[in-house]
Amino acid sequence: MNHWASSCAITNRQIGSFNYIAFVAMINLGIGDDVNLTIVPIDCPKALEDVRTRLLSEGLPVQNLGAAPVSFFEARTETGATVGWGGLEQYGDQAILRSVVVNGVLRGLGTGRVMVEALIKEAGKQGLSQLWLLTQSAEGFFSKLGFDVVARETAPLAIRSSEEFIDLLDTEAVCMTKPVL
Repeated sequence: MNHWASSCAITNRQIGSFNYIAFVAMINLGIGDDVNLTIVPIDCPKALEDVRTRLLSEGLPVQNLGAAPVSFFEARTETGATVGWGGLEQYGDQAILRSVVVNGVLRGLGTGRVMVEALIKEAGKQGLSQLWLLTQSAEGFFSKLGFDVVARETAPLAIRSSEEFIDLLDTEAVCMTKPVL
């Protein structure tokens, strides 16, 4: 076994269930045991188009992208590497948490959790009191972050009247909510 293969085998054992590619990406992006992300507003058309492409590739909604009342953000590491995206669609003092997506190689490593927590903090800075979301595949993920499953009818009229809620009306998407503390 050559030195590189031996080194990789040792590294794979040391990092357990993480795959080696994800491990190398974490090192290159400056992500350690204590992930610290900064949420940065996306306001240039080229960056929004890149987000649109990423969201479409993940099967996530792109309506209203870049139009008020939707604000999209990118999550960056301390080294400035972008690791994910998400949005807040604001209606009064409440908002829809929109289209959260993490760079594929970093999924399952806690990056999404840290990113959603940073978006919740951003919502608090904006004076929001409650977040809402619809999900077709991530109910367990959001439940672990304190979001509760609720009937869609419990959402305020402005939230229920949003394109996001109307477009997903005939789907089995689960409605969830969480107070912003």
